[in-house]
Amino acid sequence: MILRYALLLLTTLPIAAVAQEPCLLFDGQDDQVTLPNEVLNTIGTNPFTIEAWVRGVEADQVTHPRILSNRDAVNNGFMFGIHGIWGGSSHKMLCMQLDGLNYILINNGTYNGSVLDGTCHHVAVSKGTDSLRFYIDGLHVGSKVLQGNPSATTTASTMLIGNDGPDPQPFNGNISQVRLWNHVRSQAEIMADKDYSTPGTPSGLVGYWEMREGHGQQ
Repeated sequence: MILRYALLLLTTLPIAAVAQEPCLLFDGQDDQVTLPNEVLNTIGTNPFTIEAWVRGVEADQVTHPRILSNRDAVNNGFMFGIHGIWGGSSHKMLCMQLDGLNYILINNGTYNGSVLDGTCHHVAVSKGTDSLRFYIDGLHVGSKVLQGNPSATTTASTMLIGNDGPDPQPFNGNISQVRLWNHVRSQAEIMADKDYSTPGTPSGLVGYWEMREGHGQQ
């Protein structure tokens, strides 16, 4: 198994267009990035926003390709990824799973298309006190009401980018600019800086992984 180790990156970075940067490539077989789980464990039941750039082809993917997961069991923890075709959808769907419950929008809501069409897409989900808001390329495409008071905390010592521990479903394609915030970001905030590396140490940014091919992490 190929493991790429990365550290939390919260240093000053130059502003650079993400689309012009080489994203980290995952082979859909055994590539994954292993990280300490402390960052997600600090979120617990509190609000957060998760963002990433992804590029892949739907036909090349496993059923449920993962972007970021800290699950210690299939029904416990946090998993951000892509859900397989289900419920009448024509496409795989952006998905947030919390405590074993999948939150998805059929056909990716008002986007009404695939985020795995061979081009780069920015995907994000924000969790408030009672709902999740889904974003594709900076646009709000729909919301889901939360069930109960789910937590992102698990007993796992690590979290994975590009895969999942309890149910391995490796991503095939590119992932970059994975960001975790400890608050709900607005559509305006997401839209404003989705195309750029984040400069400095913005308030509330608790996890940032550039994922640039050939550059490693600092």
